[in-house]
Amino acid sequence: MGQRPCTLPIHAAVFGNARLVVDDEAPLRRVLVRLLEGEGFTCAEAGSGVEALRELEKGAVPLVISDLRMPEMDASRCSARSSRAGRERRSSW
Repeated sequence: MGQRPCTLPIHAAVFGNARLVVDDEAPLRRVLVRLLEGEGFTCAEAGSGVEALRELEKGAVPLVISDLRMPEMDASRCSARSSRAGRERRSSW
């Protein structure tokens, strides 16, 4: 029995329309952004984990698509710092 690719419908109405694409390789980042925008999403771009944190400070994003290995700050450190910053913002309300 052959394997079928996993295809899940993406519903912007359920998950929100904004996406953040993080990759230090600009050509790959632009391809991902074009694909997502073609599906009706609004995308922000970041070329590093540091840039991603700056983008996330502007507002919550329901989905971040990130390269795992990047100079300056990899995806796991970026995620941890973003989570910590989010908790700190919520506790100050």
